[in-house]
Amino acid sequence: MNENIGKIQEEIVGALLDKKALDVVSMEVGAVTPLADGFIVASGNSDVHMSALVNAVTDCLDRLRADYRVEGAMSSQWTLIDAGDLVIHIFSVKAREFYKVERLWGDVPIQRYESRD
Repeated sequence: MNENIGKIQEEIVGALLDKKALDVVSMEVGAVTPLADGFIVASGNSDVHMSALVNAVTDCLDRLRADYRVEGAMSSQWTLIDAGDLVIHIFSVKAREFYKVERLWGDVPIQRYESRD
């Protein structure tokens, strides 16, 4: 993963943790797919929490002047933020359990982050 993507990833993870995102992970998927270099996956415990997480990520990307597109902004289950080489998935707890995204990419390096208290 290139240095610029790493910096953006670090900022986004921090923003998610500041908003009490649940089970935040990053995955280096660039070696196994042309879709992106990295994924960040996080969960929210309600519609309001998910919306706050999406806003935290988009505010962070705006501050970093990164281009991005939001898919499923009105969804109460899954919102995807495509920032080019970095894709951020914000799930409801129930949807994340259903889709099991980490299992789909089980062969890639995964970094888990501890919540900030």
